[in-house]
Amino acid sequence: MVAGKGLLVGLFAFAVWGQSLDKVFYFAHVETPQALQEVTNAVRAIGDIRDVSVDVAKRSLTVKGTAEQLAVAGWLAAEMDKPGSATGTRDLPFNDANAPLARVVYLSHVDSPQDLQEMVNAVRSITDIQRCFPVNQQKAIVMRGMPEQVKAAGWLLGLLDRPAGAAPGGATPPDYRLPEAARNARDGLVVRVAALTRIDTPQAIQEVVNVTRSLADIPRCYPIPSRRVLVIRGNDDQMALVDWLLKQFDGPGGQGTSEFKMGGAGNQITQVAYVNAGTLQSLLEMVNEIRTETKMQRVFGFPPQKAVAMRGTADQLAQAQQVIQSRQGK
Repeated sequence: MVAGKGLLVGLFAFAVWGQSLDKVFYFAHVETPQALQEVTNAVRAIGDIRDVSVDVAKRSLTVKGTAEQLAVAGWLAAEMDKPGSATGTRDLPFNDANAPLARVVYLSHVDSPQDLQEMVNAVRSITDIQRCFPVNQQKAIVMRGMPEQVKAAGWLLGLLDRPAGAAPGGATPPDYRLPEAARNARDGLVVRVAALTRIDTPQAIQEVVNVTRSLADIPRCYPIPSRRVLVIRGNDDQMALVDWLLKQFDGPGGQGTSEFKMGGAGNQITQVAYVNAGTLQSLLEMVNEIRTETKMQRVFGFPPQKAVAMRGTADQLAQAQQVIQSRQGK
């Protein structure tokens, strides 16, 4: 009979753990509607909780779910309701093979909501963590994913969370290599944070991103303008080309033509030609003529260096040089 009572108690506890409950969490330090909404978004996504409602007037969240979900909500609510600036990281494990680890990362050098959102975008894109959210009042990022994804995100944020203008972990921080499990048919496993030293305007940084993505076939290349860095993910061959391109674009300027032989199918060559284009209009006209005459699609003007960057075969690039010489002779 005693054993039977124990079994009944165990079954009752299991039922309570699995049944739907509700709880209200009140905040002492989360005050604005935006802050409450950001906490709501994090609780809903990190805890897999559909039924979350916010009461701005009462500064509260009402959460309905299992006991386990309420425990997650309570943990997050406590982390987000701290009176001052927290530091470091906080982890919460889950019994979930697909996303077993949640983490809150508190940042020290975030100056604006845009700054924080750029970091969130970089983490999502580079590490494939989709559940990644900003909480501006706490200068925090909340995420949940696989341990190796969270580890990579921690490395990335450690480099990015530095005072504006400071080098990310030194002038040339080492690359981070993702585990083989992260490999797919399109993207490589090497992650790099590349600092820019001369290019400093958002427009010029975006131009570098656009040209680099196209010429290196590397879609995961994202700017963090406030830090003057690019966050990049690719394979070793792509990174070699990226390194060469950034030396051309972010260097002191040059003369003549520099090229990078890529090898592989088609014997493609990437070339940067420094030209005497007096105006932006004349540079764009030169680019358009090169595209028309050579049938190369990957031809870009780069105004900060008065350069034309292009990728094609040796014959196409020879034609491009003829166009450049012809226009500069006018």
